[in-house]
Order: sequence, then C-alpha cells, then structure tokens
Amino acid sequence: MKEPELKVCPLCKKLVNAHKLERHIRDKCELRPCPYPHPHPYNTVLPLEPMPLWLERLSRERNLPKTIPLKDLLCNSCFYPSSGLDSSPVILANGCVHSFVFVDYSTTREKLLNALSPQGFSPYKALLSRDVAMHEVAPDGWFPSNPQRFNNPGFGDYERLDYARKRCKPFGHWSVWQRKDTHSDLAGPRLFSFLFLGGEGLACYEGMYRRNDITPKAIALIQPGHAMGDNWTAFTDPEAPLWSTVREGGSFPNYLLIGRWGESRYPPRSECERECERKCEFKGYEYLDSFSVGRDRYNLEREEEDLRLIRIFKRSPET
Repeated sequence: MKEPELKVCPLCKKLVNAHKLERHIRDKCELRPCPYPHPHPYNTVLPLEPMPLWLERLSRERNLPKTIPLKDLLCNSCFYPSSGLDSSPVILANGCVHSFVFVDYSTTREKLLNALSPQGFSPYKALLSRDVAMHEVAPDGWFPSNPQRFNNPGFGDYERLDYARKRCKPFGHWSVWQRKDTHSDLAGPRLFSFLFLGGEGLACYEGMYRRNDITPKAIALIQPGHAMGDNWTAFTDPEAPLWSTVREGGSFPNYLLIGRWGESRYPPRSECERECERKCEFKGYEYLDSFSVGRDRYNLEREEEDLRLIRIFKRSPET
C-alpha cells in the first residue's frame, strides 16, 4: 500500500496528510486563529464571565480538597445529561461558565479515565483530579423520586430506566484543567472545572441542583439518546420529567445548548430549515446562533469525526 504524502502544518507543526492539510488548518488545528468560520462563542455570542475565586484558589493548591465544594461547582455551571464523552459544551461555553457537570450512565469510569489521559482536552492539561464518592454529591439515604410520567411511548421507558439503574456502576471524577502555555486566550480561559458522574441525568439533577435549590447557568441537550440510544426519556421534550423538574425549581437556566448529530451548518440550508433551526423546543428562549462542532477540538472522543449542529438559545427577560 502506498504511504500517504505528509506535509507539515505551518501553525502547529504536526504532520498531516497532504490532501487534508487545508481542512486541518481551517477546522482542526489547535493553533488556528479561531474556529472557522466563527470566532469563539464567548467572544461573540456568549458573554465572557470573570474567573470565580474558588477556582483561582484551587489552582494554587497541591491537591483537590477532601470535601468537594459542591455548591461552588453547581452555581453558574453547565449541566450536560446523557453526555457520553462529547465535549461540545466545553468548546462552546467555556468562559461563559467555568464549571461543567457531565452525567451519563453508559460511560464507565475506565472509559472516562482513558479519554482524559494522556491528552484530555487538548489545549489544556489536567492540573488536579480525584475520584468523587456518591455521598459527596448526595447524602447517604437520599433516593431520587420515581418518575410519575413516561414520555417515550413504544420504547419501553420504564424497562429502559430499570435496566439502566441495574447495570450502571455509579462513580464520580472531578478535575481542574489549566490552559497550556503554548495556547492563548483564543483557545479558551485559563481554567475550568470538570465533574463527571456515572449516573442517570434526572436523578443527578434532583440530587444536586434541586436538593440544593440551584439552577445551572446552562443546560446542554446535545445527544439525548432517546431514540436509537439507550435513554429512557426524551430530555428535549418540554413536558418530559427532566424539564418538569427544572420548572418545579421556579427558575430556568440562562442558556440552552441544543444539538443533533451528523449535520453541518455549511453549506447554507434552505430558509425553511433555517427558520426551524431558530425555534427552541422550550418556551421563553430566544435564538442566538448555531455552530457546527466536530470531535477534533478539545474532544475526548476522537475516533469519530462527525459534525453536529448545536443551537444556542438565551432565556427571554420575561421568563
């Protein structure tokens, strides 16, 4: 088999297949000036917020504290249920939020740690990390409520939930990431916190956010997995148990990141499709922008290169 011709990327100096070099520079190179064709959302769409003091303090420590500062991690965070190893919210919202809480009952601890090491979020390096026991995020003896309504007819909602609870091995892992010296602010803010829980999305929301009367700043619903995946409920349904639980809290996240797989914003689609793109599934949210995100940049799951279209919505002032 003929060896492919390799060329050196003029920015990152990595060897790349010659016929892919242009695409690499445009879409994938970690040192490209900005994600083509948009600059980073925190410069144009999402507001850049100051680094929280608790995160600055942690960055000066040698180890993460034995008692997790859960409320610090939850306040102004981005919550991503059914996340898998998709890092899109970190790509899009880092800087608007500085703490990310991912939840997935199909991802094992071993799979997560393999993804985080050695590369992890490529423009960043792991500064501090440790495992988190379940009693640190929800007290011993606490149990989630049983859903009173199932919204996914024909998919065996209750059976899926019961099966997931039985096969899930709960775990938690918390890490603080620091931007590498070789990267500038264009790659993202200097620090962010990343908490990953092996668990069910609704139960984790109840056990952390609702129990502590906290609403996340953003919720990401990008690969909910209620059709061909193994999720028992449709997170993107405004009448489903997850959003009902958010609504019961009396306040709503400022931002929603809603996505779907295998679609790119470019080339432009029809006006009808663009109009549908601007409509949010949840009342009280205004369309801000859409981004095509690949798995190459900061992403933990690198074996695939699928694009996904992610729409960003902002809560209306009257909501």
